[in-house]
Amino acid sequence: MTSLLEREAVEFTRDLIRIDSVNTGVAATIGDGETRAARYVQERLAEVGITSELIEPVPGRGSLIARIRGTDPTAPALLVHAHLDVVSVDEDDWTHPPFGGDIADGFVYGRGAVDMKNFAGTVLAVVRHFAREGFAPRRDLVLAFIALARQSKSPLVSSAAWLYIWFFRSVPLVVQLVVWYNLGYLYPTLGLGTPFTTDFWIVEFPTVHLISAFAAGVLGLSLHQAAYSAEIIRGGLLSVDQGQLEAAASLGIPPRRRLSRIVLPQAMRSIVPNATNEVIGLVKGTSVLFVIAIPELFYSVQVIYNRNSRVIPLLLVAVVWYTIITTILSIAQYYIERHYARGTVRVLPPTPVQRARTWISTQWARLGDESAPDARRQPPSRTAAATGTDTTGDAS
Repeated sequence: MTSLLEREAVEFTRDLIRIDSVNTGVAATIGDGETRAARYVQERLAEVGITSELIEPVPGRGSLIARIRGTDPTAPALLVHAHLDVVSVDEDDWTHPPFGGDIADGFVYGRGAVDMKNFAGTVLAVVRHFAREGFAPRRDLVLAFIALARQSKSPLVSSAAWLYIWFFRSVPLVVQLVVWYNLGYLYPTLGLGTPFTTDFWIVEFPTVHLISAFAAGVLGLSLHQAAYSAEIIRGGLLSVDQGQLEAAASLGIPPRRRLSRIVLPQAMRSIVPNATNEVIGLVKGTSVLFVIAIPELFYSVQVIYNRNSRVIPLLLVAVVWYTIITTILSIAQYYIERHYARGTVRVLPPTPVQRARTWISTQWARLGDESAPDARRQPPSRTAAATGTDTTGDAS
């Protein structure tokens, strides 16, 4: 025989499934299903005396927030959240009605039965059970039943970013360096003045003076590498669970704080390894600057071995320097990754220095343990033998 808690969990899940809360991603085609689902949860909580707040920033896209007080006000609160919307459905692909909440063979069928109206219904049943039994958790429980908020992006900005990434990833780095270095052939002068004209009435500079070989190298490497880094950062941001952003938004956390305290610390775990690879690649990529006669490491090695004909020894010198630089960057990567791993592991792994200290301490302790039995096995002194006295202090 099932308990009231189990029956309510199934009942609430089926009732939520029967509420059509499809999120099409287009504001004009989204109905009021999310608000109706939030009001259903609000009514079930009110039946057991739990107050909640309905937040509806956009008509039809309601979210619900409730707080259950714990016994220890100093303990940090625990956030439990579930989204009430579902994705679009094609009824022809379903053996049971997607919004019917049917039970067959011991399973509940319907859109949201596994993501995540089942979880919302279970949480609702559990907190009602807490209220009936008078149970108070140690820490506050913050319940968030939310709608997924899709933020619209500026087509102009997104198009410009896409074009930038597409262009600079398409053109080889050497070609970019040579173009920047020889830009003076195309534009003899650069300046500020009337847009789309050569009337530079504010300020004007000769291009060859403004873009030197060093400036061409910086522009070429920076613009080329930024196109790849932009995709790495975007991938890191996308790796953060969207539900956390929705929960933070529903709690009223400002967007800037959400980015700095919730999104970036988690995204950095995905960004750092790839970003470090790009930085190391950039360090080694500086070797192509010899095409515009910038005296970087590889160019300097070439100049020297062309003078003294010691090709292999000088190339090995370059190898050693590149290895030292990449080793330093790899060590920095390790400690940065370790710093941002604090949110995913309970105990941080020991650093190489800590491992070395532990090993030395263990070996030192073993040496002390081995020397102690040797001292106990030493024979009694001649004085003790002559007097007939046992070394333990008892008379012989």
